[in-house]
Amino acid sequence: MDSTGSCTSVQTTLEKLSTEREELGELWSTRKLRLDLCLQLRLFERDALELSSQFEVWGEQLQTGELPRELNEAERGMRGLDEQLNHIQSATFNVVQRGQDLLQLFESSGISLMADSQYNGETRVQVLLEYLQERAVDMEDLAT
Repeated sequence: MDSTGSCTSVQTTLEKLSTEREELGELWSTRKLRLDLCLQLRLFERDALELSSQFEVWGEQLQTGELPRELNEAERGMRGLDEQLNHIQSATFNVVQRGQDLLQLFESSGISLMADSQYNGETRVQVLLEYLQERAVDMEDLAT
């Protein structure tokens, strides 16, 4: 075998390896994005369910609050209620914002994940967002 044949063979093999490395890099990037989306989806679901549970507690607190008999108590009660509503709104805003960001990420990536046997990831996020927004409105109605 002459030296030109060997060089050509080595060069062809190097080009093939380079191409395969690029393809493997692309596969890895896609796999990593899928795993990141799955993790973010699970974290959002966890936070949405925790917020939903907290809505139940807040709702009971708002419904069972006793009416104060003195002006000072009423003023303290109003401040406390305002603080609680601000906390509810802040917590809801944070979780809803994360959900909307995740929804945009699903849409821009073009990746579809099954969240459960019924919904894909994108639909699951939309359903949870709608539920959280409805519950937030319910909390505001209870407070007024």
